Amino acid sequence: MKLIIQAIPPSLNKVLRMHWTAKRELHVDWLWLLKAAWPSGALCDGKRRVKITLYHSRFYDKDNAYGACKVIFDVLKEQGFIVDDAPQWLEASVEQQKCKRKESHTIIEVGAA
Repeated sequence: MKLIIQAIPPSLNKVLRMHWTAKRELHVDWLWLLKAAWPSGALCDGKRRVKITLYHSRFYDKDNAYGACKVIFDVLKEQGFIVDDAPQWLEASVEQQKCKRKESHTIIEVGAA
């Protein structure tokens, strides 16, 4: 399953400096973005492979890219799209591609592992 979200999560450096209410708003925003893009009834019952590709104008360093995607993994788990974000339930990868700032988006690919 391939989801295209017209937003990118902020880097881990930005998230770590956010007030807890701003972090909660970020979580709720991604919750609604994923609910809108995910077809109904597609819940998980086993190990999944999730590949997230961030398309943006400036690359994050590797730890910031994975940290930025934490909100996505948390929402996927909360909504039952993945069982857990522990290694025995999830094979995760985060990639980055350059694009123009106005064309920033995130592609989330979920499949069986």
